[in-house]
Amino acid sequence: MKKRIFALIMAMCLALSLLPASVFAENESGSDVVYGTYGTGKTWTQDKKGTGTIEYKTGDGNTVTLSKKATPLGNNTYQIDLEVKSTQTTTTTPPGAAATVLVLDTSGSMAYCAECGQENYHASGCEHYQERDWDNWFPDNSVKTEETRLAAAKTAATNFLDSYKDDTAGVGRYVSLVSFAGSASVKCDWQDVSTTAGYNAVVRAINNLSAKGGTNLDAGLKNAANQFTKSAVSGISKDSKNVIALTDGAPTKSASHGNGTNGSWAINNETANTAATLRTAASGAIDDVIVPADSRAKVMAALDILAGKRENTLPRKHSVK
Repeated sequence: MKKRIFALIMAMCLALSLLPASVFAENESGSDVVYGTYGTGKTWTQDKKGTGTIEYKTGDGNTVTLSKKATPLGNNTYQIDLEVKSTQTTTTTPPGAAATVLVLDTSGSMAYCAECGQENYHASGCEHYQERDWDNWFPDNSVKTEETRLAAAKTAATNFLDSYKDDTAGVGRYVSLVSFAGSASVKCDWQDVSTTAGYNAVVRAINNLSAKGGTNLDAGLKNAANQFTKSAVSGISKDSKNVIALTDGAPTKSASHGNGTNGSWAINNETANTAATLRTAASGAIDDVIVPADSRAKVMAALDILAGKRENTLPRKHSVK
């Protein structure tokens, strides 16, 4: 690294001497030293507002500052002082660092029962269904918040955080939360969940999710892809970047198709193309589209696999390739 910085400084010194850039000097009172610049030709033009310093922005966002000062010593002799300053941006990625985007479906159907798939009341045979008896002649079989698909997804996501965050604080286990319904948005930007503050921030965002609207998985995936472009996870390798998308059925809307009510081949195709693009940003894209009856078991199993870094795969019913 030192050799690289030294080489950069030497190159800048050479460029300062050879390129048709500004001629820098200090205009001492009563001296004949003035600032000036050469244009595209060979004509020199005096610059009365010259400061003796110019800055270059490099392609990686760093800054190189060049300063040249001429001090008259008398008898047509000058002392030339040249100064080159550069900034160097460095990032440190701790061992074991990883980045995962949780993409959670918050469409209206996520408020349905996670077991029987009913919207308002449990079906007979559902584990939450209560039979009428002498002690409870009018049982309440309405679907409770804690019995919904969204509740199952929240529990599974929190369990994932518990196993994913590692036992060492600051190890760099980053998580971002994206939710989607008729549209999508980032509910929690990158947080290192190996820290208490980062873990709590993601858990709060998960617990604040509510279900309403259509199913625009396409928008959710595009938001996830954009998260990987952020500087917080730029130093993490592709193999340590993952996306977990949790949804209870086929999408009903995409960027160019659908109104959030019914699905179609065009919606599925556009969503699949977005998932394929996402694979270039992360090692995993859409691993499974979870059907309603399997939501609790499959979500928890999928998150557990990622947290443990095991290679075994789940049987798939519907996959987006």
